[in-house]
Amino acid sequence: MSEAGETNDSIAAAQAGALLPAVALNAATGFAGAVLAATTMFGTPAEAVADLFVAAATLLMGVGVIAAAPYRARKRRQPTTWLRGATALMLLSGLAWGAMLFWSTRAATDPQLLVVTAVALAAMTIGAVSLPYAPAHLAFHIPASAIAAAGFLTSGRSGHFQVGIVALVLCGTVAIAGRWFGSGIARAAELSTENERLAGELRDQTAALGRTDPLTGLANRRAFDERLELYWAMAARTDRPIALLVVEIDDFDAYRKNFGPAAIDLCVQAVADVLAGSAREATDLAARMGGRTFALLLPDTGKDAAAQVAERIATTVASFTREPAAGLPAPVTVGIGVAAMAPACAGPAAGLLEQAEHALDRATMAVRNGSQHRTEPTVQN
Repeated sequence: MSEAGETNDSIAAAQAGALLPAVALNAATGFAGAVLAATTMFGTPAEAVADLFVAAATLLMGVGVIAAAPYRARKRRQPTTWLRGATALMLLSGLAWGAMLFWSTRAATDPQLLVVTAVALAAMTIGAVSLPYAPAHLAFHIPASAIAAAGFLTSGRSGHFQVGIVALVLCGTVAIAGRWFGSGIARAAELSTENERLAGELRDQTAALGRTDPLTGLANRRAFDERLELYWAMAARTDRPIALLVVEIDDFDAYRKNFGPAAIDLCVQAVADVLAGSAREATDLAARMGGRTFALLLPDTGKDAAAQVAERIATTVASFTREPAAGLPAPVTVGIGVAAMAPACAGPAAGLLEQAEHALDRATMAVRNGSQHRTEPTVQN
């Protein structure tokens, strides 16, 4: 799903969560209002129609409760579908109240009509709790007030025309206010959802930064230690070898002294780029251990393959840093220690790192003794 789709679903979920209690309250209010309105008609010729209205309100209340239960049971999935259903329920409720008011302007006495109108206004006022989702709010209020206004305007009874005008004004006011408040609430929900998304991204970035070397973008020592333990355990379960290359930049301090800190940063980045390019994306881990030292963790890799990777890295670093594109004041060489083990017959994971570091020490001594820069694999069988 796209980011926009996820955001829309999150906003719909927030609106559905706010509307859920409103639907239940509206249904209960509608039922109570219907009973009260019907009570005023008790013992009159209008009683049968009032009873029908109570039955309709009861049905709507039952549908509302039944519709809310699956939504909660499914942990509020498909909020957009539920919002549409809730809007349809509010529309039916609004039509029922409008029909009741329209019929009352014809059949009820003025005192009875006064009670029914007061109950309807109370229901509309309580229905304002559905404002978090404007379509549902308007679906109830517009039909109820518009149909009632039509009833008052066409009843022909004294004073009803003026009441109808007031009802029309109320209908327009509710429509404008509902859209205005609804858009504001929707915008607030959108901003809240966006803030939650950004906060999540910030947490992810913070976690990533806690495991990433800021200069090179490689994994840092913390991430390396965690991955080494993980890969070591996986290799032990599958009885497969695991290899480690420890890479160190030669003459690091002299390079810094001769060319300055900016050049040493470029030097570190160049070596890091070579290591990152040498790692298999799906499995290997290139890490900066600190200062001049790097590591390349190679799961499911034996001694011969690891030695080949080490030789390729040393050759690539030497050639790449001579190119003008590298932007370095002088070429760079590296020493590499290689270790490969089968965890099933070896000790803890730290032993692999120790073996690679010992191999690096021997490579460094070879350089100091006048040999060419080279890698020296060491393997524990």
